[in-house]
Amino acid sequence: MHQPYFVQTQQWAEFWQLANPVNHTYFWIETKNEQHKLKFLVCQYPWHLKQNLWYVSKGGILEDIKTGEINNWNNITKADLQQLFLTLVNELNMKAKKQNITFVKYDFEEEMIQKLELESNQAVLELLQKNIHSNTLISNKIIQFLSTMTLAFDIVQNVKTIEEYTKENLSEFWNETKSFWKTTNSNVKRYTKKSIEKSWVVSTEKSQENFEKFFRIYNHTKDTRGFAIQSRDYLLKLYAQNFSKIIIINDENDEPQCVWYGIQIGDTQTYLYGGNTQKSFDDYGQYLVHLIALNLGLKDGAKFYDLGGYDPNMGYGKFKDNYKGTIRTFSGVFDVPINNWKYKATNAIISVIKKIQSIF
Repeated sequence: MHQPYFVQTQQWAEFWQLANPVNHTYFWIETKNEQHKLKFLVCQYPWHLKQNLWYVSKGGILEDIKTGEINNWNNITKADLQQLFLTLVNELNMKAKKQNITFVKYDFEEEMIQKLELESNQAVLELLQKNIHSNTLISNKIIQFLSTMTLAFDIVQNVKTIEEYTKENLSEFWNETKSFWKTTNSNVKRYTKKSIEKSWVVSTEKSQENFEKFFRIYNHTKDTRGFAIQSRDYLLKLYAQNFSKIIIINDENDEPQCVWYGIQIGDTQTYLYGGNTQKSFDDYGQYLVHLIALNLGLKDGAKFYDLGGYDPNMGYGKFKDNYKGTIRTFSGVFDVPINNWKYKATNAIISVIKKIQSIF
């Protein structure tokens, strides 16, 4: 039973709107029966040609009205859940039509889809097409990761955490958490132990200096590995939130070599952004940072550690495979065109523009 993914929380929604003030809004929508309430957090994004889309990412959230228990999908029948699900999606689409939204984009909570006994994206699509909107289609545009890897901290609860990251303290913490590392493969165990012996200087202080160090290595990693990054302004606004965390691993000259930037909402700590230099790779900084993250999570009462986006065919996915966590895969993504003409016409225009850009 998973808690709601962080993008379906009020804390994240408030930050998201703060970080994207122009034409980015959010709201909650819900429906209920006598025992259960099902709800979505819906985010409004600006789209092309002054249009808007609504996005339900990793929804929904199931609440037991009497007990307040969240996401106990075993406590509702398939029939009741399907009625709530179809009612909620239909109400959101009707609301979108009234507010002149071009289309609604969905990806869904995996345990909800499993409870509905929908075994593939095609099965989800057919349910939506039959009961909601005949023009529903599987989208070719993904906004959020659809797979993550989660590690369970429950096997190392009530251990002694550390405040100072000396070799001696790190070795002691490593031994205190042996039950956690037994679940990982030999590479993680070997290289984490080796990383402790290196001359690293660790800081988890949320200072401006540490943010600058993070952003420098984050940018460096972007340049060397060719991925897109969040803007400095966005990251600074996230840094100001009390649920954000940072780990900086410096060399003996106080130069950053490995950085980690994450959040904790509820009982899940999530790794969002990071980066390494070649020295970090050579001296196993990328392993040490997750030992520190384990310590931070345990200090703050985390029960789960989400390693972030996962793709088994990418280098970062192969690295995360070493930790042998639980793969959490969400369904989707599905587009429900509310104004079908605008949706098709705009996508056609976008396609033409991309072809012209590719020529030049």
